Amino acid sequence: MAASSRPPKIWRNGTTNSSPVAWAAAHWSICSSHKHLSTGARVPYGFGLFVDTYGGRRRVWHNGIWAGYRSLFMRFPDAHLTIIALCNAADAPSEQLGDAIADIMLPKSPGAATPPVWARVRNADHLAGDYYSGATNQRVSVIADSGRLALAGPPMVPLALVGPRRFGVGTSELEFLPPNGEAQTMLAHNDGRTSVYRRVGPALDRSAFPQYEGRYWSDELGVGYSVTMKADTLELRDGRGESTPLVPLFRDGFDGPGTVRFERDSAGVVTAMTFTTRGVDALPFTRVRERADGRTP
Repeated sequence: MAASSRPPKIWRNGTTNSSPVAWAAAHWSICSSHKHLSTGARVPYGFGLFVDTYGGRRRVWHNGIWAGYRSLFMRFPDAHLTIIALCNAADAPSEQLGDAIADIMLPKSPGAATPPVWARVRNADHLAGDYYSGATNQRVSVIADSGRLALAGPPMVPLALVGPRRFGVGTSELEFLPPNGEAQTMLAHNDGRTSVYRRVGPALDRSAFPQYEGRYWSDELGVGYSVTMKADTLELRDGRGESTPLVPLFRDGFDGPGTVRFERDSAGVVTAMTFTTRGVDALPFTRVRERADGRTP
């Protein structure tokens, strides 16, 4: 998959009233306005786009995820600023990159609070590590640098201490749990929403990839996939014979058609895998044996 910056620019131009290809005002208003549930509760989503605030400014945005790629489209209508990030890395932090660019491009709003200090914290190594959220299908790497914490880059984004095991980054606040010892969970609070990230270990060496090979089947979908090695790359093959490379993200986790995670039994043997994409959370596939005729199950 390949793309230039021209299609996103055309899309950007469609969101501005000065463009000859601008969307009808009513259409843009629907996409960029908060919607409400039947209970009356407001949700941070329009028709196809997230709607929230960043640095006190209204923001309309959405990310993109595909095998080995990450992207971001972020629009600040009132500031007439559009930020586009196109990343050819499976674990690229496109949203954090967009936030960092906004911090540079947008002047501070009047009365903005003085940012907290990037201070040293005790036992910073207990908080550093990789965290993954199935809900956002995103991995976040937290690093310790001389007792200070930051989100791994590029660019590196400092985490400013605001309370016990609580840190500010942009308009978000990160909270690490439990309150003592090595953190196992990171909560990201932003605009009234909380995303849960669980600690994950580093990816295994490629020499260990053959342990993932096999046939996996979903009774719910009546569909099977094969996981095979090709040279030193792990591949996911569907029933049509089409293959998608699996790019290692963390221990037993890979980027492919969404995030693919392998599960193990108490003996450490791989017994299943799950798919997580937007709208699909940990869809399970059980490891099975192929029959003599090659059919499954």
